[in-house]
Amino acid sequence: MIIVLAGAIGSGKSTLCAELAAAHGAHRASFGDYVRYLAGQRGLDVTQRTVLQDLGHELVEADSRAFLDGALDWSSHLPGKDLVLDGLRHTKILAALRARAIDSNDPMVLIYLDTSLDVRQARVASRGVSLTKMIADEQHPAELDLYEGLRGAADLVLMGDKPIEELRDEALNFLAALNS
Repeated sequence: MIIVLAGAIGSGKSTLCAELAAAHGAHRASFGDYVRYLAGQRGLDVTQRTVLQDLGHELVEADSRAFLDGALDWSSHLPGKDLVLDGLRHTKILAALRARAIDSNDPMVLIYLDTSLDVRQARVASRGVSLTKMIADEQHPAELDLYEGLRGAADLVLMGDKPIEELRDEALNFLAALNS
């Protein structure tokens, strides 16, 4: 099974990804880490979110299936093995994931974290990012599919303001119900 997490900046995707991977006994990977890796290979500044957004968006627009396959290969994912994948940003990648899930007979679940602006702001502020910068980053084309396209396509929407243990348990209960 491939469990994919989507949500706005600071929504708690990476934290939930780690929790689900540990609890589900799955491998963990991140689209953001993959783009950071590619940016580093190209000599780009991997500390600048806009640089990463530009590169990721460019690669997805050029060939979404190649981007997805590259990310999964880079993460060492093998068909039939469980994977929790953090940081879905594009509906084109969702379509490619669903096509790949059918081709490989790997079930896929999209979980969207819907987290309030106040909570997200506090989380990114703890990383030294201002509200102004966060809002500017969220206007990038790489972020625009999140609210309507991905949230609406999610198999499960979790309210990300809750404690991580509660979110993990809700997700695990949902996954268990799917498998029964």
